[in-house]
Amino acid sequence: MDRRVLKDACEFFFPFLIEDGTICFWGGEPLLALDSIRLAVECLKKQRGGSLRNVRFSLTTNGSLLTREARHFLNELGFEILLSFDVPAADRRSPGHRLQTLAVLETLLDSSRIRTVTNNVFTPRTVRHFSASARFLAERGVPEIYLSPANNAVWDAPSLSRLEDELVRLRRWLFRFYEKTETVPFVDFRKGSVEGTFICTAGRDRMCVAADGTLWGCHFFIDYFRAHPDAQEQQPYSFGPLEVFIRSPERRYKKILKNYDLLHMEYCRTPKTLCLLCRFLDQCCICPVSAAFSSPCIGRVSASTCRISRLIMRQRDLFWEGVERSGGSPSLLSSRLASSTSGRPASASLHKSRNSA
Repeated sequence: MDRRVLKDACEFFFPFLIEDGTICFWGGEPLLALDSIRLAVECLKKQRGGSLRNVRFSLTTNGSLLTREARHFLNELGFEILLSFDVPAADRRSPGHRLQTLAVLETLLDSSRIRTVTNNVFTPRTVRHFSASARFLAERGVPEIYLSPANNAVWDAPSLSRLEDELVRLRRWLFRFYEKTETVPFVDFRKGSVEGTFICTAGRDRMCVAADGTLWGCHFFIDYFRAHPDAQEQQPYSFGPLEVFIRSPERRYKKILKNYDLLHMEYCRTPKTLCLLCRFLDQCCICPVSAAFSSPCIGRVSASTCRISRLIMRQRDLFWEGVERSGGSPSLLSSRLASSTSGRPASASLHKSRNSA
């Protein structure tokens, strides 16, 4: 990103930053641009009169560039690190990557101020390692683990069946883990305290500046349109170049934000039906942009993505039914988890509110 764009973004958006707001850095690999991250921090510190109290920072990385210098900088500022964890696949690409990733993970967990979160990515080819990999992370003490099936892969019937088997194994293991620790590190298995239709809040509680200086409601749009450069939907979701937006922000913001209003689960559809007609609507949280990687357009949910969501929901429900039968207290746990996850990365945050219609 151009240094001028970075400074302009920090200066312009600073007055809109809420108390305990989070500044997130994504890539590619953001640590390739560590100098830019340092510059952003200095710009924000200048805006705050030298203090960064009540400002949170988050960074998504594969860990390959977490040098001692980088770790010291991230630890000093109390960064939240979302570590992409796809060891089985990475091992095939680069021998020894497993040991390197595990060493990085242990170092992060030992850091005094860094909060470590992992994104456990799996594909049809690596799904057989899914439950073992997730258990490994939980046993190492990772407090928050996202389970992320690859949306850009083809999930056929055998791979979906294997995923179901792996989820059953993970659920049974998690029940024993919960009995010992009373914690649920897997975000997808946590019992939400609010039911209702999923609403994507891109553009409302976050804005994202791309490396080319264009402005979007969320970084997922940047990833999607980079992979689909000819997609006709691109224009309605772009707030335009940052320098143009700054000259007349209110007018441009209101005009484009209207297009984000359709990013609700009840407006999505699968190949067979409208999501509005699904009996699982109030339990389902599928990012409409992320789902579009395996479907024709934003708002379309592929049959495999829908199936994966239901498989996860089913095992989550069975887990909590088991907890309640054993005399556990899921309501207290949910309350504790809600307070402990308030600082999750904006990329992974889900907003649910009851449909007013």
